[in-house]
Amino acid sequence: MTVGIIEGFLLLLFSVVYIVTLVIALILPLVKRKSFNFYPLVSTAIVIVAVIISFNLDIFESPTALYARTKNRIGQSSLTLRHIGRFKIQQREIEWSCYYKGRYGIQGDTLLLLRNDIRTVTNDLFTDKYLIDANKKILIQINKFDLIQDTTKWLTIIDDAEM
Repeated sequence: MTVGIIEGFLLLLFSVVYIVTLVIALILPLVKRKSFNFYPLVSTAIVIVAVIISFNLDIFESPTALYARTKNRIGQSSLTLRHIGRFKIQQREIEWSCYYKGRYGIQGDTLLLLRNDIRTVTNDLFTDKYLIDANKKILIQINKFDLIQDTTKWLTIIDDAEM
């Protein structure tokens, strides 16, 4: 899922259109001296609650097992592992954000993201295999044959719970 400036402008535009329509729907019965209709207020309350919930969906997620992010980048990218075996990758730049979700597994000191297209959709910023170095608190990318030496693609572990 990609969210950017265009989506923000669309949200703003639709919000203005909704508010103008709501004001007209509330004022028109008063001007024409008709009975007041509460349905616009009820539907607005439902929409507001739905928007608040959609912006706070992380509170319904399971607890975080590990949170790591890249260092030495203009944008911010992060990997969140949940206790239920699911991961979320966030890539954030100035004008857009992308989110990728999937399942993961851990074999010894190797983290496996169980999604085959993760390298292509993240332009090789993330990969599907990482070596977990708990002493240095980093995740090192593993290529098919060896460790990737580009330290800008390594992830620094910020928060790690019992794994």
